[in-house]
Amino acid sequence: MPRQQQLLFPDPRPLEATLGRAFFRNAPTTPGVYLMHDAQGAVVYVGKARNLRQRLASYRLANPEQVPARRLRLLNAVARIEIVECEDEAAALQQEARLIRSLQPRFNRAGVWPAPARHFYWSSGTGPLQLGVGEVPPEDRPWRGPYGGGVVEFMQALSRLLWCALHPEAGMVALPAGWIHGRVPAAVTLATPDTGTLSTAEISTRLATALDGEGVVLVDWIATFRPPAATPLDVTFWAEHLESLQRFLRKSAAHRQPTVTSASALPKAPGSPMDPMNLHRAVEVPAR
Repeated sequence: MPRQQQLLFPDPRPLEATLGRAFFRNAPTTPGVYLMHDAQGAVVYVGKARNLRQRLASYRLANPEQVPARRLRLLNAVARIEIVECEDEAAALQQEARLIRSLQPRFNRAGVWPAPARHFYWSSGTGPLQLGVGEVPPEDRPWRGPYGGGVVEFMQALSRLLWCALHPEAGMVALPAGWIHGRVPAAVTLATPDTGTLSTAEISTRLATALDGEGVVLVDWIATFRPPAATPLDVTFWAEHLESLQRFLRKSAAHRQPTVTSASALPKAPGSPMDPMNLHRAVEVPAR
């Protein structure tokens, strides 16, 4: 039976009642962040979107049988929504993280409290390759950071892929004990040749280049070491781990900007209540 024939009463639309239908029709289709304020003016939720109009439209319906109770409480608490457009999704993601850390909205869960700062380091020159993650960067080897928790996944994926590249005849099934199940130590040592494409010096150079913004070069280079006669399991293993590298490098490149520690420090543009990226316009719709 069609859904419209099952409903005796239409789904509640608390935001539409508060902000009006025109708000959702006129929302921009660009990437950006949105800040939901309660009646007292406090920011209760911060989100980001690739397409702001589509994302905000997802908040229109509030069927108690389909929407989690926490989201229902949020929708009924919102008195106005502030929109800040960004030039792309990466900028929106970065701005969302800054605002959540600064404002700590009560309906946001992820990203409210900063994770411990972690640094990724590696060895250079000759000898075995050493890779590691630590809160304090070492003084005697190259390092980058600080990063969030994603650097641990990056280091583990990189260690597994380099080990397989150094032992092409063995395959992923011969990885050191525990590595395939996520038990990669915080610091690992890989036996590398003194010269050649997989030497410590070559890997060190490529790591520095990747972490300084040219991540695709590292991912494409490592992909060349996948065994040509790989099993389907190996193919999946390599694809997932290369994606892990790419995801971290893409995110770290997007965050290579000066940090903002408080909302009051965000620069403002004329005619806009808040434009942290010095970009377009902000749209603020007051409660009716």
